[in-house]
Amino acid sequence: MGLRKAHITKLRDQKADKPEAANHRVKALSALFEWACGEAGLSKLNPAHGVKKFKASKSGHHTWTHDEMEQFVAHHKPGSRAHLCFLIIRCTGLRISDVSRLGPKHLYCDPETELQHFKIATKKNENNTSTVIDMPMLPPLAAAIKGLDHQATFIETQWGKQYSIKGLGNRFSDWCNQAGLPHCAAHGIRKADAVIAAEQGATAHELMSMFGWEKLSTAEIYTRKADNKKLSRTGSSKLLRK
Repeated sequence: MGLRKAHITKLRDQKADKPEAANHRVKALSALFEWACGEAGLSKLNPAHGVKKFKASKSGHHTWTHDEMEQFVAHHKPGSRAHLCFLIIRCTGLRISDVSRLGPKHLYCDPETELQHFKIATKKNENNTSTVIDMPMLPPLAAAIKGLDHQATFIETQWGKQYSIKGLGNRFSDWCNQAGLPHCAAHGIRKADAVIAAEQGATAHELMSMFGWEKLSTAEIYTRKADNKKLSRTGSSKLLRK
């Protein structure tokens, strides 16, 4: 009988707790059947047509809190792949697509400062284009990767192979579940990094350089929130008459 609209709907609903992932599944299936109905000539109907997408959260992935970060590292101890992966994201702000590729080949010593840097061409940004991230290696991460110069990538599978992007994303979700954080995802650490940097005074252009964003408006989301938080703190005292 083949797949019908009801089947696609059921496949969508299996990801109801993650609206973006559910919508991506419908989109991928629709594209597959468009190909099957077209040049492949394998189907006459696209069962994904008319399947409504979930309303995605405007805020996207949940931004990790300090307590959630502490909970994760308390469960996944130093020396574990989970801890190292968390540390890489936390100390670089890279997307999981770039974390999966990061390795010794991306490291170099800056001749001016004599500090170790990492330099990597990102897989994509908000414009779906690539940009180069070049930043100093923070001490906690530098210590964690010491002795891993023989590996192709810093995060490897149990068989010593590089993770695929999807594979590492799924694995990190497993690590979050194990730590009692099923609502958290790798991308939420990147968002937390941006919040922390903005609250520490990073400018919009500094954030663009750090996170590989090309749109100033993306960085200004974080600087504006940080400014509002500071203004709320300083302005709250003015609610009371002197």
